[in-house]
Amino acid sequence: MKPLWGADDLFRQLKLDPSIGEAAVAPALEYNLLGFLQGGTWPVRLLARGQLQTFLYGEILLVETGIVPLMLLERDPRTFHRNMFTRARMLHDHEYRVYAALIDRIVAAVEAGDRAAMRDTHIEIFRELCRLARAAFHRYKLEFPPRVESELIAFYQREWPL
Repeated sequence: MKPLWGADDLFRQLKLDPSIGEAAVAPALEYNLLGFLQGGTWPVRLLARGQLQTFLYGEILLVETGIVPLMLLERDPRTFHRNMFTRARMLHDHEYRVYAALIDRIVAAVEAGDRAAMRDTHIEIFRELCRLARAAFHRYKLEFPPRVESELIAFYQREWPL
């Protein structure tokens, strides 16, 4: 890779080795997912404030930066170190169909102003994120938070602004 700009010492810090080790993957995986879980209440807060476009942006970002890397992780340990705008092109056909369907459903729900559909699609996105993350955490010998999925889904069902 050729640096386009920036100091040489900064460029040397980038992880460019094609054979990234599991010791580097596990913390990236954990940091990525726990960040999403920490912000798990944001969709409710955004919708309560009427910020539909920000909500939609966040949902797409959750799919692009949460689900897509987890889909790729089994065959591409460098996924968390790749450009987020190129990862979706690396998906297999079935994965791409899942990815595109999630994006299409959340866009349609927001365009229709259907908050129940927004909730249901967000829960679907969140469940897919948890399913993929649980498997990845197991593979990298990390502990997936045991109650997070059920507790956040109960929160969404109880607090979602309809």
